[in-house]
Amino acid sequence: NRLTRSVLHKHYLKHCLPKYSGKSFQFNNTNSNTIYSNKLRSYQQSHVTFQNLNNNTVPTPKTVGILIIGNEILSGQTHDTNSHFAAQLFHDGGLNVTEISVIPDIKETIITKVRELSKSCDFVITSGGIGTTHDDITYDSIASAFSRNTYYDDVVLDKMYNFYYDKYGEDKITAERKLMALIPSQSDKFFTNDLWVPLVRVDNVHILPGIPQLFQRMLSENFDVLFEPQYNRSKAYVFTNMWEADFSKALTTIQDSNPEVMIGSYPTFNQQLPYNVKISL
Repeated sequence: NRLTRSVLHKHYLKHCLPKYSGKSFQFNNTNSNTIYSNKLRSYQQSHVTFQNLNNNTVPTPKTVGILIIGNEILSGQTHDTNSHFAAQLFHDGGLNVTEISVIPDIKETIITKVRELSKSCDFVITSGGIGTTHDDITYDSIASAFSRNTYYDDVVLDKMYNFYYDKYGEDKITAERKLMALIPSQSDKFFTNDLWVPLVRVDNVHILPGIPQLFQRMLSENFDVLFEPQYNRSKAYVFTNMWEADFSKALTTIQDSNPEVMIGSYPTFNQQLPYNVKISL
């Protein structure tokens, strides 16, 4: 098809991977969730196909902004894995992550950034700032960003009560814990099976906790309902013994001619790997 011809027949890539002759490579097609393994002797003999790009009409992907909130990230005390997980999930779902920002637990900063991302992106997700301490101000800040109040949600309180009663055999709902049920008004709640904490949506902003186990589970289990994924992307990787400077001009030309294709070039200096550059499509 068009993408295969544009990339694989270029003169600058004809002599890629002499070390890989006859070896197996894997190509992940996210559209069909299958792995294709092909024995390649040259890229012109490749049987890799991109089924979803066979026509000339490619839908414009929805855009996503990811906002990580927390002083602990900026200070290096906590390693952020949530943005990486979310970026992969959205990419595989056919959406484009256009920005990932990390900001401190400062109300005015949160308000400003949420408003900015809400206007520039189709969807926004936030991570962090939902808890019982002084720096857990995400609900209140996002409510203010949309000129809304906060209120104690009875459904969240009931689920919270049942969770702690089942776990401890007594009422553990303190005033501090109730703060986690103080959510923005005119918001939507999405619950994840046995979890009492909801994914809260205000306009196009989706509020999630920062704990990676909760964040990943809540995002992935509500993903298809909330973000209209298309799963219309195919992936392939080209490995070459050439250096980037040897084909950068040709790769730029190919990218310019195929704006609907995301092409990346990633050099490696690991001498144990049998290639110098990985090109992703």
